[in-house]
Formats: sequence, structure tokens, C-alpha cells
Amino acid sequence: MLGFCHENRGAISVFLMLILLPVVLLGGLTTDAARIYMSKVVISDAGEMSMNAGLAQYDGKLHDEYGLLVMEKSPEAMEAELKKYFEKSLNGTGLSDGEDYKRILDLVAKQFDAINLEGSQIYKTEVEKQQIIEYMKYRAPICLTELVLEKLDQLQNTKKMTAAMEAQMDFAEAMEDCNDSMEDAKAALDNLNNLLSQYPSKETIQAELDQAKLVYTTRVSRCALMIAAIGHYTEKDPREDAEAGAQSVITAAQGVKIDDTSDSQESFENYLSYLYYEAGVQSAGGLQKVLDEHKAGKPEENSEGYQAWKDRMDELNSLKSDYDSAKEAVSGYQNQLRKLAKDTIDGYTALLHGYLELSEQGEKLSRIAYSRLETVKKKLDEAGKKWEKWSEKTNVLKEEGIAGDMTESVEDYEKFFAEGDPANDKKNLELLMEDVSTDKLYFGEMRDILPRESFWGKSLAKTSAEDQYRTYMARANEAASSSLGEFKQIEDIRTQTFLPQYDHITISTTHQKKEIANAPFYQRLKEYFENAEKEESKEEKKTNQQLEESKEAGEEAEKQDDFPTYTWVMDSNMPSVALGLVAEEGAGEGLTSLGGNVNGSSGRRDAISKYKNSLKQAASFLDGLDRIIADNLENLYVAEYAMQMFSYYTVDKENGKPLPEDEIISLSGYKLSEHKAYRAEVEYILWGNKYSAVNIANTMMLLFGIRLLFNSFFAFTNHKIVDSARISAQLLAGPAPYLAPVFQVIIELALAGIETASDMKKLKDGFGVTVIKAEDSWSTVLYDGDNTKGMTLDYSEYLRLFLNLNMLTGKEVQKLARIGDCIRVNTEADLINGYTMLAIEAKVGVRTTFMRKISQMGTGGWTEDSYTVLYQSILGY
Repeated sequence: MLGFCHENRGAISVFLMLILLPVVLLGGLTTDAARIYMSKVVISDAGEMSMNAGLAQYDGKLHDEYGLLVMEKSPEAMEAELKKYFEKSLNGTGLSDGEDYKRILDLVAKQFDAINLEGSQIYKTEVEKQQIIEYMKYRAPICLTELVLEKLDQLQNTKKMTAAMEAQMDFAEAMEDCNDSMEDAKAALDNLNNLLSQYPSKETIQAELDQAKLVYTTRVSRCALMIAAIGHYTEKDPREDAEAGAQSVITAAQGVKIDDTSDSQESFENYLSYLYYEAGVQSAGGLQKVLDEHKAGKPEENSEGYQAWKDRMDELNSLKSDYDSAKEAVSGYQNQLRKLAKDTIDGYTALLHGYLELSEQGEKLSRIAYSRLETVKKKLDEAGKKWEKWSEKTNVLKEEGIAGDMTESVEDYEKFFAEGDPANDKKNLELLMEDVSTDKLYFGEMRDILPRESFWGKSLAKTSAEDQYRTYMARANEAASSSLGEFKQIEDIRTQTFLPQYDHITISTTHQKKEIANAPFYQRLKEYFENAEKEESKEEKKTNQQLEESKEAGEEAEKQDDFPTYTWVMDSNMPSVALGLVAEEGAGEGLTSLGGNVNGSSGRRDAISKYKNSLKQAASFLDGLDRIIADNLENLYVAEYAMQMFSYYTVDKENGKPLPEDEIISLSGYKLSEHKAYRAEVEYILWGNKYSAVNIANTMMLLFGIRLLFNSFFAFTNHKIVDSARISAQLLAGPAPYLAPVFQVIIELALAGIETASDMKKLKDGFGVTVIKAEDSWSTVLYDGDNTKGMTLDYSEYLRLFLNLNMLTGKEVQKLARIGDCIRVNTEADLINGYTMLAIEAKVGVRTTFMRKISQMGTGGWTEDSYTVLYQSILGY
């Protein structure tokens, strides 16, 4: 053994050294690694403690009053303080004697950053919502149970009731359409009937056409030819004796008549003789020449021949006077011929044109009347379909046991359509349509026939009289281009040339004119509308007064007289502004715009339309009722938070009495009266208008519409109200049965509006109002019940309902932002920089002993004498 060792001395030492070196290195490495991994735990604890210290510095007022946890300062603002906490925690500096602890790890903070986490600010609606929900989870269920489980049950049939009422209103409007279409039809039939009474028989028109042919081919033709002949006449007396010619002129002129017989043979031929002798007188120098020559031979006054001269002179002067008178007497002969021709043309042109216009107008009026009757038929069919839909919707209510007297109303109109006026009217309507259609065809035929009566290619009914006259004179000038000296020549041309140019018609139509004056349907329409302009009846005054009261109720609901006047200042510190969610919402147009009257169609339509619009908007707002419980628990928490933490219009009232301020407190126990927007906060959360009065007015308008809707349920189904409305409607409709359902609906709606006025007054005073009325809770017309008994909802409960339903429409983020606005105004807290989470990032050096440097390990790195550990963490409430 010794020998062996002796032989290998030194080799063992070397071997041991080779083994010892890696063992020492491994031990050193293990020691440093253990220190590093142990340091990571210490660093993590230090980070946790530092972040907890930061989160512990929350806004106490915000937490106590609104249950929100928000750091007083931003993480970056607290960085120095948090770093100090971190460093002290690293090496146990906070211990009474931490030197040994420090020697063990010897940790050095090389870098420390506190980071603001964007998106964790409390004003961000997701963060705010989560904190509200957590806060309300152990407070809200007691508050919500009564509202959700009990009171909303009564509104389950809202949609069905609304659908039935809308169907009844649609039916009423359809009946108004029937009445209006009948009134329009009557007006058209009146016009047609008047024309039919004026329109002559075919025999009369034929007689006029026959007479037209006679006068056009005789008088008009003769006058035209005579005028043309006179214009071309050139012959003259060849005697060249002015005195004898003058005597002949006088004689011829005496046979010319300037009257209705001017176109006679005698007058014409005497006028030609006059022209003949007058031409001879002028050719001889004229009678004045004879006078001048005789005057030139005047002897002395007392001479022997003077008396004979004077007698001759007197004779010539007398002849001259008679000659001038004769010329003057016949000077208008040609104008008289023109007048006779023109008067004849004018008269028959006007007459036949009048017949043509009557025919055209008759066709037009027949077409209009037929179209109006078609509309009546269409409207009657549409009203029947509207009734069927109303019946269908009422049957749904009947199955639920809530249809009430609406069923009887539906059944009444079933009989009305099956056996009453519509059934009879339709039969008589179709018969009248046949007659009117025949009249249209008849007038169309006459319109086409009349223009065919023509002369020289000119239609007597369509061509102007002036154009006709020019044409006939032109043709006469062509035919009488040579001198005509005899009446026989005129007659030959008239019979051979002019007569063949006249196209005469014999009236023959396929259809015959139908009188409609005694048609049963027309007579029925006259009965319906015979008193259309009557004075306002007592029943009309009563109904219009009810409509006026209902209108005033709507106006009163949104009056801002006693509403809070706080104005929200929308600056950059408001969450709504920072989030870009500033938006003014409205309750909708027309919720409280009621009125109208029953005196005319437009007034009735206006009344139904306004009520219908209000009811539709109110019903559409309630569309999400069935979802409130089903899938809206989180929104319920948010809405209840708003109601319990903020004030609203009636927060200071209960059952008509004011509440002490000490009792008006939030869920957290703080006085609501100290809020700047006292009595107007929840309404701001709901609507977002910067003017508090406007937000409350919007709430009142919506509340009015909802109450009008609920009250209409009762008014449309209660037997006493329906019977009363039906009786009044029949009195108002009188002989026009189609208006009865219109008046009935209007009266029922007006009564619902009056009842709503009473409800709104109670709600404003802090009372709960019966949700769905019964006889003992209807407080106005026909009943004297108490509208605050039974299952009720007060203003605050409706506000809860509105908030929930509004959030269901996708407006949750706006409501959360406005909740933040209210908190900002009440606390002046900086919600924009109010962080609910913080992050820390630090680098810590861990001293190493055995190795100066090794390759990368973990998430840190080696330096000359330490290993750097990177720490990152996030923590929030």
C-alpha cells in the first residue's frame, strides 16, 4: 500500500484538485442562484407592499359618499413615496435591526417607476360600472324586489293592449277615410248631376245641327257671295247724264233694306242697280258739276229769267239732297251683309262649341265621379280589413281576459259591415258606377261627333268664328271673281259650289245619357251630408271641451314654472366631455301635443293623429319591459345606484307632503339637499341636457305619454265609458254612420287625457298613481275613484323604469358618464385623473459572490458584482 502511494505521490493531489475546482464552482453558483431566487420573492413582496400602500391612499369622501375607490393621487405623483416604501421593504430597513437581513441579500434598487395605467381611471365607464355593481350587490336586491317582481307584472300586456288600441284607431281613421271619400264623391256627383241637367237631349242638338247647316249654306253663303260680287262689280250707266243717274240712284236706293232682309234678292239687286247708276253719275262728273254749271249761269235778280233760274236751282238742290240721303242710306249695306254673316257664324260657333265643351266637361266629370266612387269602394274594403285586424287584436285581449267592452264594440261593427249601411251602400254604389261609366262613354262619343260638323273644312264647334269668316270670304272671292249682276248667279254658285262643301252629321251614339239625380247611393250621400254646414251642436261643444281639457293637460305637464333651474357646466373636467359622450336626448316630439276638434275632418284627423303619436311613442319606450328582469341585472344595479345616490324632482315630497331635509339622504347616508343640482340629478342622467328644467320637462312629457297610454287601456275597455262614448258618437255622427267610430275613439282618448291630468298632478306631489285603472281608481269623468289606490308607481319608480329602459337601448355608457358628471359636481373630485389601478416597474441588483459573470439567466443579467432582477406588477381595487 505504502509502495503504491509512494509510487503515485503527487498524482492524487492533482486529481483531487481537478475534482475540487468544479465542486467549489458548483457550490458558489448554487449559493448565488439561491440568493437570486430568494431575492425575487423578497422583491415581489416589496412591490406588493408598495402598491398596497399606494392603493390605501384612496379618496375617502368619494368612497364614503359614493362607494368608489379611487387613489387620491396618480401613481406617477406618488412615485417617490412608493419608491421609499419599496426600498425599505427590500432589506428590512423597517426592522429594529435589519443589518443582518441586509447582509444576507444586500438588494439595491437600481430603478423604480410608478406608472399611470390608462383606462383604469374611474371616469372610464367600464371601471365605474364595475365598482357600482360591486357596491350595489349587497345593497340593491332589497330595493329592487318590489319594483321588479311585483309592479312590472301589471305591465306585461302593454304591447297587446297598445296593439288593440292602435288597431281601433286605425279602424277609426279608415272610417274617416270612407266618410271623406264619400264627401268627395258627393261633390263630384253634384257637379256631374248639374251638368246632366244642363246638357240637352240628342234630339235638341240634332235640331241645332240641322239648323246650322241651313243657315251656313244659305245666309252665310249668300252674304259672302254678295259681298264678293259687290267687290267685283264694275258696270255703269252709259247715259252720261248725272241728273238722270241721280234720280235712278234715289229710286234704286229705296229698294235696299239695311236689316235682317239685306241678303234678299230684292235688296241685293237694288244695291247693284244703285252701284250701276252711281257709277254713271260719277262718270258724268257728278251731280255737283250740274249744280256748279247752273250756278254759273245765274241772271240778274230782277231780270226776266231769274225766277226760272231760281226754281231750277231749287230743284237741283232738292235732288242733290235726296241723292246724298240715298247714298247715306245704303252706305252700310255691305257692313250689314258682313254683320249678318258674322252674327250667324258667331251664334252657331258659340252654341256648338258650348255643346262640345259640355261634352268634354261631362266626360271629365264622369271620369272624376267614377274615380271618386272607386275610391269610396276601395276605402270601404280597407275599412273592413282594418276592422278584421282590430277584431284579431281584441281577440288576443279576450283570451287574456282584459278585452272588456272593446269586444262589444268590435261585434257592433261586425254587424255594421255585414248587414248595415256598408252592405247596402256597396250594392247601390256599384249600380251608380255603371251609370256614371255609361255617361262617361256617352259624353266621349258626343265629344268625338260634334267636331265633325264642318263647312269648307272648318269645324263649326272647334274653329274660331273669325277664322271661319275669313275662310268663307276667301272661298266666295274665288267663286265670284267676275262681275255678277243677278241674284240667280249668286244662287247658282251657292248651290253648286258652297252647298257641297258642308259636311253634316246625324248623331248616332252607342250609349245613352244616364240621369243620376235619383240614384239610391247618390240620395244616400245627400242624406249623409245635408247638414254639413250646421251650427255646432251641444254634443260637439262638450266633446271639443273635453279635447281642450286634454290638450291643456299635456301643456300643463311640461310647464317649467317650478322646475329647478341649475345649469350644468360642461367643461373638460366632466367625464361626459372627456369621453366625448355629451349628447342631449329627448323624450320625443308630440308626447304632450294633443288637441283637435270634431267639427271637421281635418280636426278629427288631427286629434286622432296626435293621440296616436303620443301613445305609440310611449308604447315604444316600454318595449324592453320584458327584458328588464331577463337580461338586465347589471343595468338594474346602475339605475338603482343613480336613484339612491342622487336627487330627483319629487325627492322632497311623499304623498303630497314635504319631507324634512334630514330624511332626504342617499344610500350612503349623505344629505341630498346639499347637492348643487338638487332635485334635478337623475333627470340629467336620463336626458343629458345642460338645463335642468328641460330634463325634468322631458321626464314629465314621457310620463304623461305613459300615463295616457295606461289610462287609454281603461277608457277603451270600460263598459261605462265605452257605452257613453258610443251614444255620444252616434249623436255626433247623425245620418253619417261612418263617423260614429271616429267620434267614439276621439271621446275615449279625450277622457283618457283628462284622467291623465289628474294623475300628473298627483305624481308631481309625490303620490303613487294606480298603474292600470279600475272603476274604483278612475278619478274623473263618469267615475269618482281614488287614483292613488291599489298597485301604484310614483315619480321615482317611473324614473327607475325610464333609466332601465333607456339603458336597454344601448345608452348605458352615456348614463354612466353622467353619473360621473354628478359626482364631479358634488365632490369636485378629479375623476379624469382618478386611477383605480397602478403599475410598478423596478430593477433590483442582487450581490453575487463566487462568479463575476455567467451567461444570461432568467429575466435579469450579470454585472461585475451583481445580478439585476426586473420586477413588473399591476394591482388595483
